Amino acid sequence: MSLRQRPLGTQGLEVGAIGLGCMGMSQSYGPADEKESIATLHHAADLRCNFFDTAEGYGPYTNEELLGRAFKGRRDQVAIATKVGFCFENDRQMGADTDSRPESVRLAVEGCLRRLQTDHIDLLYQHRIDREVPIEEFAGAVGDMVCEGKCATSASARFDANVKAAQVVFDITKSKAVKPGQVSLAWLLGKGDFIVPIPDTKRRGYLEENVASAEITLDASEVERLDSALAAGTVSGNRYNDFFMTTIER
Repeated sequence: MSLRQRPLGTQGLEVGAIGLGCMGMSQSYGPADEKESIATLHHAADLRCNFFDTAEGYGPYTNEELLGRAFKGRRDQVAIATKVGFCFENDRQMGADTDSRPESVRLAVEGCLRRLQTDHIDLLYQHRIDREVPIEEFAGAVGDMVCEGKCATSASARFDANVKAAQVVFDITKSKAVKPGQVSLAWLLGKGDFIVPIPDTKRRGYLEENVASAEITLDASEVERLDSALAAGTVSGNRYNDFFMTTIER
């Protein structure tokens, strides 16, 4: 099993059709076993699921350090995306406070490079929109670091609310004898060769399920049912509570 590759953006970055979100290896989803996490990261790279999503805020810092240890000596086999833009004090994140001032972004990126044990970041995100700093200033700071070879490209992390179309997904799941998450990933992948989902996992078994979803083909009627369930205006439920929803660009 080897994952097909697809272009991400227009600046030459090519990655596996499905990425791997790494946050759960350091926070949020219960305790993680570092040995299994590193084995999962290595297995992902072996399967060409080679696009890894992390952030300075995951831990904070410890998730980037984990990837740095895991990919030491294998950096040329993987693409790493990380995120900056939150405020930290004494190694603690200061709630939802943001800081995308150019001087802060540069310091943050230097920290990311050090923890990741690398000389460049393949994709740098602004983790949250900083409404006190014009986006042009953030982009200018990153542009300077692109010229210096420290970043390959950048983006802004904007999150859409999720819809609960569970019954439709489960119906298709039963007919194809696959997992619900695999149906969701197959639907996303079918929306265009420029789309690279990054499901989060910290175990090899779930990693293999995610990678296998790239081989699932949905027929026209299945796609139509999912499209209908996910149509504009039917979306319900927020990603975060009311306070944290004010920190993202929707």
